[in-house]
Amino acid sequence: MFDRNTTNQFARHARGLLAATALMLCSSLASAGPPKGFEVVYFAAADRLPGWPNINDCGQVVFWQGYVSASDAEIYLYDNGNVYNITDDDVADAWPDINDRGVIAWTRSPDTFGHGEVYIYDHGMRRRLGSGITPYINGHGHVAWSWRYGEDCTALDKVMYYNGTQVAQLTVGDDLSNQSIRINEWDEVTWNRYDLCHSPWTSEVFLWGRGGMRRLWGDTQLVATDLNNSREVVWLEDPPYVVVLWRDGQRHIITEPLWGTQPAINDRGDIMMTHQPDDHSSEVWLYRVEPSGPRFYRITDNTYYDNIGELNNWGEAAWNWVFDPDAEWTGGVGMMRRIRTGEADFDGDIDLTDYAKLFACLNGPGFLDRHRADPTDTLCDCRFLDLDHDNDVDLRDLSCFQNAFGSTP
Repeated sequence: MFDRNTTNQFARHARGLLAATALMLCSSLASAGPPKGFEVVYFAAADRLPGWPNINDCGQVVFWQGYVSASDAEIYLYDNGNVYNITDDDVADAWPDINDRGVIAWTRSPDTFGHGEVYIYDHGMRRRLGSGITPYINGHGHVAWSWRYGEDCTALDKVMYYNGTQVAQLTVGDDLSNQSIRINEWDEVTWNRYDLCHSPWTSEVFLWGRGGMRRLWGDTQLVATDLNNSREVVWLEDPPYVVVLWRDGQRHIITEPLWGTQPAINDRGDIMMTHQPDDHSSEVWLYRVEPSGPRFYRITDNTYYDNIGELNNWGEAAWNWVFDPDAEWTGGVGMMRRIRTGEADFDGDIDLTDYAKLFACLNGPGFLDRHRADPTDTLCDCRFLDLDHDNDVDLRDLSCFQNAFGSTP
């Protein structure tokens, strides 16, 4: 797993290189293709709607495919080149999230009005938490989601929170719609509060935790909130339709107007977003924190319509894509993942530190095939030393590692 203190120290050092003023996208700070050491792969292409995915620090991706209205949507898990069914029944299952222990939270039986039931899947065991939709789960197994009652603009969406023992309602006494809910490892929760019955509609961003609830920004049109474990929050703001980073009480504009949408942030401070150059295509972009300063990367450049995605703390990302948004929404999932070179700590070389990690991960041929008791069982961080992608770390991987030892990939 990622060490939180190490991650935060790196992130603070790198962010110190950022200007305190708005950070605008310009061509001199943008690169085509993923960052060095990463590659893009596509999987789960099908003739059904691909729902947006989430990714954990073990590189596992959960997503849904199918149509909620037809009750054929199911939850799937991608891990190390394999796709597994998590649900397979006659009701719709959608909007999954996964933590690093492989525990999945999702919405069961959602309808077109935003009602549903929140469940968790923990190594073969299912448990209902309560009514609601779009849950997010942290490493402690704590979950936050939106509970809706009513319809149209008068619908009320309450923020719900499960602390591992009981469910509580975080928003009390307001008659507005609270959506785009996220939770971090510190049990802090952020969301958008919408006033949808006035024209133009407006919204605010809230953060709950550490003793109370705080309003971060508002009185404009704010959507698609996300937060990391450094208490940094990102959202899309209109006008002027820009991606905004909230850090240490300050608001920083990350993109030019009418450029990015659907931002997601990891503990490094990297921000993933989509950019729509025209009405028929959409690209995945990455704002990446680097020692020399922030840089933008255009991750995808194809004929697909790349849509909503998430980042993990290793810098890997997942998103859904469709063939043609003007026709039937069919497609699959894309992933930017680390290229397996023999590095385990990604400090720029393959050395004795990586060698020690490889020996700690050695588990013999066909390890997961022999020992997997549940689809969520994984190699996690040892996957980086599974150099031939066959779900184990064995002598074949050791041989590849020896050939690469001492190099700087």
